[in-house]
Amino acid sequence: MSECTTRRLSNVDVNAASQKEASPASKRPKVVHDSRTTITDPQTASTTAVAASSLPSLASQSIFTFSLGKSPKKFQVLSCHNLEDLVDIAFQACDPADGETPSAHMWNIKVGPETYGGGNFPCMGDLSLKPNMTLLLHYDYGRDLKFTLNVESIDDAQTLLDDKTSVVSISDFPRVQPMPPPPPMTFSTDEVDLSACFPALDRILKRRVDFNLFQVGRRRLHGFIKSTSGVMKMVLLPDKPVSLSHLLKCMDVGAGIKSSGMYNWHSVVILPSDKLVRKYGKELEPGFCDCRVVLHDPLFEEEFKSIFPKISALAGFAKDKRVPRGWITYGNDVLQVVQGNGSYVGSHALKGCAFDGDGAHKPAGDDKILLRIDKKMESLHELFCRVESFLATL
Repeated sequence: MSECTTRRLSNVDVNAASQKEASPASKRPKVVHDSRTTITDPQTASTTAVAASSLPSLASQSIFTFSLGKSPKKFQVLSCHNLEDLVDIAFQACDPADGETPSAHMWNIKVGPETYGGGNFPCMGDLSLKPNMTLLLHYDYGRDLKFTLNVESIDDAQTLLDDKTSVVSISDFPRVQPMPPPPPMTFSTDEVDLSACFPALDRILKRRVDFNLFQVGRRRLHGFIKSTSGVMKMVLLPDKPVSLSHLLKCMDVGAGIKSSGMYNWHSVVILPSDKLVRKYGKELEPGFCDCRVVLHDPLFEEEFKSIFPKISALAGFAKDKRVPRGWITYGNDVLQVVQGNGSYVGSHALKGCAFDGDGAHKPAGDDKILLRIDKKMESLHELFCRVESFLATL
């Protein structure tokens, strides 16, 4: 019996099967259990001890790091885990189906020319995966949801064991890849409350949202928000505003425009001048395809620039030798500050609407990410304070 088969029998069939009978599908037990869990039942303790003794050693494994679609979160499985383990941890990390688990619907996964489903899930070490490969997950055939699982890297687990600062074991996997702890927030201000100044932008930030501010590389995209709570709403700012306060006002107006509810997506394009009205102002339908011009208002302009000088420099509204031009992304409770160019390669979506910004702010590589912290932002004001605090350390 192979290590992979041994691992599946010991960890799933022995430990999880007894729990499935008492657990609804939405509360499916994790494939890998935390070895630190306190066990009081002698019979369960004996079973767990046998299972633990049959696990392969971590040193014999490879670590497969994946991402799901455009999510900044990364998750890891080992050679001995199978495709079901991979999909389980992907759903835990990124929640692509609004709280549903993989067991809620039928699904299959395509790896190269092969499609696996119906319990036919080989181990990762048997799939000949390579970095930059893409796996296609087809979930809930009725809704026809499709997600891409990207192979970010494949590493020897021995490197973790060689690092004396990280204490890990095979029972810690599958897992979300750990991120460095967030830096202490030393910046705060009571001179202005961004959440009160821009309430619609603050509200949309708290949903399941892909939130991007400032210009991405050389592309003329200065803001893009995509909310997937209910109707998919997109807000695009395709031209540069006059100031930081003008940019936030534009995005706030866009976030406040309501959908008609008659369609499953809603495009909102906000223009800081009338320069691009001819491109984005065609065939408009309120609540479905909207375009609005938000002119510059000098109110608060210098105040915002003085309160958030580092962010103003990041966005290109001020100069600071220590702060590079870049942008902010926030999604899946991950905040990032990025520089350089995005990795966007084009889209077949409708032109002349907010789809133009979808995916454009994804970092071109990890070396372009200045800051990445896994923390839920409670408000727009907290997000800005976090970023200003970080930029002050550069």
